[in-house]
Amino acid sequence: WFSTNHKVIIIYLCSNRKTISSLATMSGKGKGGRGEKKSTTSSAKAGLQFPVGRIGRYLRQGKYATRMGAGAPVYLAAVLENVCAE
Repeated sequence: WFSTNHKVIIIYLCSNRKTISSLATMSGKGKGGRGEKKSTTSSAKAGLQFPVGRIGRYLRQGKYATRMGAGAPVYLAAVLENVCAE
């Protein structure tokens, strides 16, 4: 069905649509697709539609505080998404 040159990637969609993970390759040759890794956005990691990176950039550029935690833009994006959904 598939030749040995083609790789088959099985894609899972979780029930809560948070993660998409590639699982297996059919080919026994090569490096297993190590160079084909796609970057995952922080919005996708948090399961949000709002842009976490952009909100974090706005928080940093706005000089609202001297320091900002890693969870602050995620929380703010989740709140804004919730307000827009209601």
